[in-house]
Amino acid sequence: MKSKIILIIGIIIFLICAAIYWKFFSPFSLNLYNTGMNDNEYIEIAKKTIEAQKFMEKYPHAKTLVDRNGALAIDFRVDKNYGGKDWKYLRLRIFVNPRNNKPTKRFIDKYIAGSTTIIKKDLVKYVEKENL
Repeated sequence: MKSKIILIIGIIIFLICAAIYWKFFSPFSLNLYNTGMNDNEYIEIAKKTIEAQKFMEKYPHAKTLVDRNGALAIDFRVDKNYGGKDWKYLRLRIFVNPRNNKPTKRFIDKYIAGSTTIIKKDLVKYVEKENL
């Protein structure tokens, strides 16, 4: 009986140590986008794209943020709230490859009153004609 308890405690300690290793030290860790670069550096990389330049030209007060969950992405976002259900936003999302720090895919999503539209082509033209 005593040996079973010791074995169970040993297994629990092993699992805790394995989880700590996986989280903080493993090359297969789920936190793949902690690259050593700070958010401002990634925002500057994204701002060099023509899509971000046009977006920021039209919406100079857009919020920018870096999302390191699931993929490394930089968002440029404008929100409009005219009271309750009239809330809407326009977001330009630019993905950055963390291996070479180059922008890759990008898209715009527009949300109005419960409906989202995703735009993947001709983003510069879309930004130029869009009025949020």
